[in-house]
Amino acid sequence: MTEIYSQKLKRFAASVNSEIEEQIEQIHQDSLTQKQELLKKTEDRVLNESYTRIQKSVRDIESKYRRIFALREQELNTETLKYRNELVKKIFEAVEAKITEFTQSEKYEGFLIKQLEKENVKDAVIKISERDIKFRESLEKASGCTVEADSDIELGGIALFFEKKGIVIDKTFDNALEEHKQSFSSRYSFKKTDN
Repeated sequence: MTEIYSQKLKRFAASVNSEIEEQIEQIHQDSLTQKQELLKKTEDRVLNESYTRIQKSVRDIESKYRRIFALREQELNTETLKYRNELVKKIFEAVEAKITEFTQSEKYEGFLIKQLEKENVKDAVIKISERDIKFRESLEKASGCTVEADSDIELGGIALFFEKKGIVIDKTFDNALEEHKQSFSSRYSFKKTDN
Protein backbone atom coordinates (compact mmCIF):
# COMPACT_ATOMS: atom_id res chain seq x y z
CA MET A 1 0.00 0.00 0.00
CA THR A 2 2.79 2.24 0.63
CA GLU A 3 3.84 1.59 -2.87
CA ILE A 4 0.42 2.64 -4.17
CA TYR A 5 0.52 5.61 -1.93
CA SER A 6 4.00 6.41 -3.14
CA GLN A 7 2.91 6.15 -6.79
CA LYS A 8 -0.12 8.36 -6.15
CA LEU A 9 2.12 10.84 -4.43
CA LYS A 10 4.51 10.78 -7.42
CA ARG A 11 1.63 11.24 -9.85
CA PHE A 12 0.23 14.05 -7.73
CA ALA A 13 3.66 15.69 -7.53
CA ALA A 14 4.13 15.24 -11.28
CA SER A 15 0.69 16.70 -11.90
CA VAL A 16 1.38 19.66 -9.59
CA ASN A 17 4.83 20.15 -11.15
CA SER A 18 3.31 19.98 -14.61
CA GLU A 19 0.67 22.53 -13.64
CA ILE A 20 3.29 24.77 -12.04
CA GLU A 21 5.47 24.51 -15.17
CA GLU A 22 2.45 25.40 -17.33
CA GLN A 23 1.74 28.39 -15.10
CA ILE A 24 5.41 29.38 -15.17
CA GLU A 25 5.39 29.02 -18.96
CA GLN A 26 2.16 31.06 -19.17
CA ILE A 27 3.63 33.77 -16.90
CA HIS A 28 6.80 33.73 -18.99
CA GLN A 29 4.76 34.03 -22.23
CA ASP A 30 2.63 36.81 -20.71
CA SER A 31 5.74 38.68 -19.61
CA LEU A 32 7.26 38.29 -23.10
CA THR A 33 4.04 39.57 -24.66
CA GLN A 34 3.94 42.48 -22.21
CA LYS A 35 7.60 43.18 -22.87
CA GLN A 36 6.96 43.18 -26.65
CA GLU A 37 3.97 45.51 -26.23
CA LEU A 38 5.98 47.85 -23.98
CA LEU A 39 8.87 47.81 -26.44
CA LYS A 40 6.49 48.52 -29.31
CA LYS A 41 4.82 51.39 -27.40
CA THR A 42 8.22 52.79 -26.41
CA GLU A 43 9.47 52.48 -29.98
CA ASP A 44 6.31 54.20 -31.29
CA ARG A 45 6.65 56.99 -28.72
CA VAL A 46 10.34 57.49 -29.54
CA LEU A 47 9.57 57.46 -33.28
CA ASN A 48 6.77 60.00 -32.80
CA GLU A 49 9.03 62.23 -30.71
CA SER A 50 11.78 61.92 -33.32
CA TYR A 51 9.32 62.68 -36.11
CA THR A 52 8.05 65.74 -34.22
CA ARG A 53 11.63 66.96 -33.66
CA ILE A 54 12.49 66.38 -37.31
CA GLN A 55 9.36 68.24 -38.44
CA LYS A 56 10.22 71.15 -36.12
CA SER A 57 13.77 71.19 -37.49
CA VAL A 58 12.44 71.20 -41.05
CA ARG A 59 10.08 74.08 -40.22
CA ASP A 60 12.92 75.98 -38.53
CA ILE A 61 15.18 75.42 -41.55
CA GLU A 62 12.42 76.50 -43.95
CA SER A 63 11.75 79.59 -41.85
CA LYS A 64 15.44 80.44 -41.73
CA TYR A 65 15.73 79.90 -45.50
CA ARG A 66 12.72 82.16 -46.13
CA ARG A 67 14.29 84.89 -43.98
CA ILE A 68 17.64 84.53 -45.76
CA PHE A 69 15.91 84.53 -49.15
CA ALA A 70 13.81 87.59 -48.27
CA LEU A 71 16.89 89.43 -47.02
CA ARG A 72 18.85 88.56 -50.16
CA GLU A 73 15.93 89.55 -52.36
CA GLN A 74 15.76 92.90 -50.55
CA GLU A 75 19.52 93.37 -51.00
CA LEU A 76 19.20 92.59 -54.71
CA ASN A 77 16.31 95.01 -55.07
CA THR A 78 18.36 97.69 -53.29
CA GLU A 79 21.37 96.99 -55.53
CA THR A 80 19.16 97.06 -58.63
CA LEU A 81 17.56 100.34 -57.57
CA LYS A 82 20.96 101.85 -56.83
CA TYR A 83 22.29 100.69 -60.21
CA ARG A 84 19.18 102.00 -61.94
CA ASN A 85 19.46 105.39 -60.22
CA GLU A 86 23.14 105.63 -61.18
CA LEU A 87 22.28 104.78 -64.77
CA VAL A 88 19.44 107.32 -64.90
CA LYS A 89 21.75 109.95 -63.39
CA LYS A 90 24.41 109.24 -66.03
CA ILE A 91 21.83 109.36 -68.82
CA PHE A 92 20.44 112.70 -67.72
CA GLU A 93 23.88 114.15 -67.05
CA ALA A 94 24.74 113.26 -70.65
CA VAL A 95 21.48 114.84 -71.87
CA GLU A 96 22.18 117.97 -69.83
CA ALA A 97 25.70 118.15 -71.30
CA LYS A 98 24.25 117.89 -74.83
CA ILE A 99 21.74 120.65 -74.03
CA THR A 100 24.52 122.87 -72.68
CA GLU A 101 26.59 122.15 -75.78
CA PHE A 102 23.61 123.06 -77.98
CA THR A 103 22.87 126.30 -76.09
CA GLN A 104 26.46 127.39 -76.70
CA SER A 105 26.29 126.67 -80.42
CA GLU A 106 25.51 129.10 -83.24
CA LYS A 107 22.22 127.28 -83.94
CA TYR A 108 20.74 128.08 -80.53
CA GLU A 109 19.66 131.67 -81.22
CA GLY A 110 17.82 130.53 -84.36
CA PHE A 111 16.19 127.74 -82.34
CA LEU A 112 14.85 130.29 -79.80
CA ILE A 113 13.43 132.47 -82.59
CA LYS A 114 11.73 129.43 -84.20
CA GLN A 115 10.20 128.52 -80.82
CA LEU A 116 8.68 132.01 -80.63
CA GLU A 117 7.38 131.77 -84.20
CA LYS A 118 5.51 128.54 -83.32
CA GLU A 119 3.57 130.23 -80.51
CA ASN A 120 1.07 133.06 -80.41
CA VAL A 121 3.18 135.42 -78.32
CA LYS A 122 0.96 138.52 -78.46
CA ASP A 123 0.80 140.16 -74.99
CA ALA A 124 3.37 137.74 -73.56
CA VAL A 125 6.47 138.45 -71.52
CA ILE A 126 9.23 136.16 -72.68
CA LYS A 127 11.50 134.73 -69.98
CA ILE A 128 14.95 133.36 -70.79
CA SER A 129 17.99 132.29 -68.76
CA GLU A 130 20.42 134.92 -67.52
CA ARG A 131 23.05 133.34 -69.77
CA ASP A 132 20.77 133.87 -72.81
CA ILE A 133 20.12 137.57 -72.14
CA LYS A 134 22.61 138.26 -74.95
CA PHE A 135 19.79 137.22 -77.34
CA ARG A 136 17.32 139.76 -75.91
CA GLU A 137 17.43 142.19 -78.82
CA SER A 138 16.95 139.56 -81.56
CA LEU A 139 14.14 137.85 -79.59
CA GLU A 140 12.32 141.16 -78.95
CA LYS A 141 12.67 142.03 -82.63
CA ALA A 142 11.34 138.60 -83.73
CA SER A 143 8.41 138.57 -81.28
CA GLY A 144 7.55 142.19 -80.59
CA CYS A 145 7.41 141.29 -76.87
CA THR A 146 9.40 142.16 -73.79
CA VAL A 147 12.20 139.70 -72.99
CA GLU A 148 13.41 139.29 -69.40
CA ALA A 149 16.01 137.13 -67.65
CA ASP A 150 14.68 134.55 -65.16
CA SER A 151 17.11 133.06 -62.64
CA ASP A 152 14.95 129.90 -62.39
CA ILE A 153 15.80 129.04 -66.00
CA GLU A 154 19.25 127.47 -65.94
CA LEU A 155 19.57 125.29 -69.05
CA GLY A 156 17.87 127.51 -71.59
CA GLY A 157 14.78 127.73 -73.74
CA ILE A 158 11.87 130.13 -73.32
CA ALA A 159 8.89 130.56 -71.05
CA LEU A 160 5.93 132.70 -72.10
CA PHE A 161 3.96 134.54 -69.39
CA PHE A 162 0.52 135.85 -70.26
CA GLU A 163 -0.24 137.90 -67.16
CA LYS A 164 -3.73 139.01 -68.26
CA LYS A 165 -4.82 135.42 -68.97
CA GLY A 166 -2.85 133.88 -66.08
CA ILE A 167 -1.21 131.40 -68.44
CA VAL A 168 2.39 130.19 -68.60
CA ILE A 169 3.73 128.23 -71.55
CA ASP A 170 6.98 126.66 -70.39
CA LYS A 171 9.21 125.68 -73.30
CA THR A 172 12.41 125.68 -71.23
CA PHE A 173 14.91 122.85 -71.37
CA ASP A 174 14.76 122.80 -67.56
CA ASN A 175 11.06 121.92 -67.61
CA ALA A 176 11.39 119.43 -70.46
CA LEU A 177 14.28 117.66 -68.73
CA GLU A 178 12.39 117.49 -65.42
CA GLU A 179 9.30 116.06 -67.13
CA HIS A 180 11.43 113.42 -68.84
CA LYS A 181 13.13 112.49 -65.56
CA GLN A 182 9.75 111.93 -63.93
CA SER A 183 8.29 109.86 -66.74
CA PHE A 184 11.51 107.99 -67.53
CA SER A 185 11.50 105.76 -64.45
CA SER A 186 7.86 104.79 -64.90
CA ARG A 187 8.37 103.82 -68.55
CA TYR A 188 11.61 101.89 -68.27
CA SER A 189 12.84 99.24 -65.91
CA PHE A 190 16.44 98.18 -65.76
CA LYS A 191 18.01 94.85 -64.94
CA LYS A 192 21.65 94.59 -64.06
CA THR A 193 23.41 91.84 -65.98
CA ASP A 194 26.88 90.62 -65.18
CA ASN A 195 28.88 89.89 -68.31
